[in-house]
Amino acid sequence: MDQTSKHVLVICSSNSVGNALVTRFHSEGWTVSHSSRAAISDETHHFLDLASDESILDFCASIKAGLRLDALVFLCGILGSKSLEEKSYSDILVDFSINTISQIKIVKSLLSHFSDDGRVIFLNSISAFNGSYDSTYAASKAAVIGFIKSMAKHGPKTVRFNAIASGLIEDSSMARQFTAEDFDRHKSETPTGLHNDSSEIADVIFDICGPSWRNMNGQVIHINGGRYV
Repeated sequence: MDQTSKHVLVICSSNSVGNALVTRFHSEGWTVSHSSRAAISDETHHFLDLASDESILDFCASIKAGLRLDALVFLCGILGSKSLEEKSYSDILVDFSINTISQIKIVKSLLSHFSDDGRVIFLNSISAFNGSYDSTYAASKAAVIGFIKSMAKHGPKTVRFNAIASGLIEDSSMARQFTAEDFDRHKSETPTGLHNDSSEIADVIFDICGPSWRNMNGQVIHINGGRYV
């Protein structure tokens, strides 16, 4: 896949990985469209509220009115940091709506808008495999893995579906919720003694969109320093 004159759509671009990823794709000559709930005056930015079907439909219509997609990257995730006992029914629905269902709706709506060498990449979580105190967060992330494996087998032959299951990203909003003590403890419990960095994750995502990865489909790349093996 020629890395110039290509079009990538980044969903939920207003986080640390999103900023790094948009910058990386731009630097490599890609046309970049991106979305968030922020009010950004930038013609490449599209407002998108994943909790609203109307917003999703309007967003997808806007994307389909433009260039065909060569890559679609999801960076979405909501983590309530509550135990199941602490969650309301509404909390559970929100977790699955944002982390799973809304993203599947977007894929369904945009599936016919891909080029002949399309890539769909989900930034997932170690929690989908290792479990989490927030059980419905982990479950909603795990559901996405089942989706990509199903689409790899039964979806269009010209689109590849893959995921990155990341450990803690040290410059993320999630990491900022940690106390200094918990942050250091988490790092010491990781075999490499390292956390992930947003720019490193962005580099991996960009690389997956390249020709060397054309035959990877339905797979998960684990980047967690050996915390989960």
